[in-house]
Amino acid sequence: IAYNPAKWELMKNCPAALRIKEPLDSPRLDPNEYWKGVGNTSLLEESNKIVSLRISRKLGENQLKDVEKRVKSAIDHGFTLLSGFLSPGEKLIRDLCCLNKNAKFIRILPSMMPISYRPESAYVKAFLENRYLEIAKGNEEVEFGRVACLDLNEEIVKIATAGEGLAVYWRPEGLLRLG
Repeated sequence: IAYNPAKWELMKNCPAALRIKEPLDSPRLDPNEYWKGVGNTSLLEESNKIVSLRISRKLGENQLKDVEKRVKSAIDHGFTLLSGFLSPGEKLIRDLCCLNKNAKFIRILPSMMPISYRPESAYVKAFLENRYLEIAKGNEEVEFGRVACLDLNEEIVKIATAGEGLAVYWRPEGLLRLG
């Protein structure tokens, strides 16, 4: 209920913010794939510093606090965050991004973007503030499982490292930089 006024404002007064842009054209995206997006597509520009986030489900509470601290620092240094925001740690960071007016972030969906797109309530303010982009590859529904998750993780690494950016994976053994 708390998001209803903002959602109404977004859908009635800012319909362009919710228009699906297809195909997305960005040097960061595989040109052999068909991409769609909703939101601020300028977040994909090559000059934009992107950090792709993968956070293991096995991280402990203290490790998650360290991740949160580092992500806040990345936001303060102008990085845009990219993730599927699927694991509990990634959802924690998603919530942090939704609340932080300085956070710019991109969510990649594990499957196609629905034709009748409606934003999830948590993302409404970020859409209104033009600091959020949601992207999806292809036009087919993909059953989400281990293979789809691995494909999604591979894709976020490619996107982040295709320009100014890096890919990180927080796991119980420590931080791993990819690409």
